[in-house]
Amino acid sequence: MEISVTAIHFELKDYFKSLLTQKLSAALKVFPGPITSAKVNISLDASEYEGTAIINFKTHNTITASARDKDLRVVIDELEDKVGVQTRKLKDKISDHHKKTHSAPKK
Repeated sequence: MEISVTAIHFELKDYFKSLLTQKLSAALKVFPGPITSAKVNISLDASEYEGTAIINFKTHNTITASARDKDLRVVIDELEDKVGVQTRKLKDKISDHHKKTHSAPKK
């Protein structure tokens, strides 16, 4: 899985790209299925960073997370947290959906 990182109105250093890729990859490992695409856009507007992550799964589900702060590291950490929470929630939803709820009564 490759995570596409785009910086808007500033140049993102390789350190932050690799940090963002590592953190999001770790947050996405929870999901058992394959990921179709992962895109992260980070923009700088009036000395404040805004990050948006869009992850598409092969199960036709999409996760979108966004964060905004003056510190780029805080934005990256918030994106990681939000993607992790949504990924776990999606995994639980899919696994609960596939469980059999009707079982024969025991005699």
